[in-house]
Amino acid sequence: MNDKSSTILSNLYIGYSYLYLNKADSAQSYYNKAEKEASNIHNPTLISVVLRNIGTVYFQQGDYPKALRVFYSVPLTANSIYDSNKYYLIANVHIKTNKLDSAKYYLGKVTDLHEIAPDYYRLWQTIAEKENNITKALYYANKVSFAIDSLYKKKLEKSFAGFEKKYKYQGLQIANQNLTIKNKQRGFLLLLALLTVSIFSGLFLFWRLKAKKNEVEYQKDLTNKKQKLLEIEQEKTEKERENNALLERQLKLQSILLLNLEQHRNHSAKQTGLWGKNKNGTKSVENKVFNEELLACMDMEYNNISQRLKETYPELSANDIITCCMMLAGFETGMIASVLNVQNESVFTRRFRIRKKLKLEESEKLNHFLEVF
Repeated sequence: MNDKSSTILSNLYIGYSYLYLNKADSAQSYYNKAEKEASNIHNPTLISVVLRNIGTVYFQQGDYPKALRVFYSVPLTANSIYDSNKYYLIANVHIKTNKLDSAKYYLGKVTDLHEIAPDYYRLWQTIAEKENNITKALYYANKVSFAIDSLYKKKLEKSFAGFEKKYKYQGLQIANQNLTIKNKQRGFLLLLALLTVSIFSGLFLFWRLKAKKNEVEYQKDLTNKKQKLLEIEQEKTEKERENNALLERQLKLQSILLLNLEQHRNHSAKQTGLWGKNKNGTKSVENKVFNEELLACMDMEYNNISQRLKETYPELSANDIITCCMMLAGFETGMIASVLNVQNESVFTRRFRIRKKLKLEESEKLNHFLEVF
């Protein structure tokens, strides 16, 4: 038709439709076309409408700086509704960016509320809530309700005339509908009864299924718990067996070593100065045969521990290695002192030196280190 105003309005309606479908990019494209056409006809009213729609797209996308720039560029018209809408939109952006004083300023410039009355008072309510002014917030909340009621009342008054014209026709329709309802009432009641029975049957079946499912879950959980308890008992039994085997092996080793020690004592009793002190009061010579048997037994039980200690820690002396073997075999401090023919304090000192040579931490136990070595 070569009518630019119609072209602008068509682009606006298409853009609004895309905006309603949440397709902001498409809406923006048609709004830009409308803006381009409006800039050629110099119509402030159309330009105001176009720019306010473009700013609304940016506002809905959360791009508040762009929205504010567009709203500021909206020209003033002779229409107070359009100008008031511009100030309302600017105030709304300022509220979103927490510039409450600017929002108040532009809300104060709104002169014609018209259809935006509820939204206008909602902005004042939001400002009051952000300022923690409960009294004002409640006041404007009441204003919102009153504005909504007023708009609704006006719409009712406008449509009342149309309702009155349709009243007689609707009366005839109602009469016909009453006849139809009476004819279908019995069928409806029967259908309702069947539907009620079906609902209760479905609920009952659902309850039974859920109860059965809960029972199965309970039995499954109970079985899992029993299985876990059985596994724990088996682990405890295995651990006890290992500890008993270890204790039995250790006691057996100790008994062998003690028997050898007793035999060597009885044998050496006939030899002067073997287990006792010599004339100068110095320690007696070591019982080499006993030491060799001790090391042989320990190497057999603990994977050549004496050789591994000697190779890994060459700074350990022969007495240190014998002491380690006796400790690993479970000999008490007094027995170790008796075998080595020293005082108990000397055994403690020797253990301290062994720990130092093995470079053990204070929290690390010597016996545990030897067991896992």
